[in-house]
Amino acid sequence: MRRLYRAALWRLRNRLLLTTFLFGVVPILLIAFLLSQAVQMGFGQYASAVVRDALDSEIAATETTAGLLARTAHTLAAGGAADSVTRLEAIRQQAQPVRLVIQTGGQNLHTAGNGRDPIVAGLNGS
Repeated sequence: MRRLYRAALWRLRNRLLLTTFLFGVVPILLIAFLLSQAVQMGFGQYASAVVRDALDSEIAATETTAGLLARTAHTLAAGGAADSVTRLEAIRQQAQPVRLVIQTGGQNLHTAGNGRDPIVAGLNGS
């Protein structure tokens, strides 16, 4: 009888240990995993916001430079300034990644810079 009693208690002890592990330790591990995933998502959102702000800043700077170059080319062409290419090149030097292409009548008059996308300034208002 004593032997059956010990065997039953041993099985009960093992079941209680398993239950304690499943209800006590596993949820803590799962909560820690979920918190780490939430932190990773938060940092990902922050990083994407920083990159988006940097790209927006670059786009705004490029648009400003393009507008300035186009207005200057148009103004200089209307005024007939002889040093218009020099003035446009001086403006382009302030924004190094910009490639400047001056066109009139579909022909390139001047190309400068090493940027990927050209900013085309037409001398005849085009």
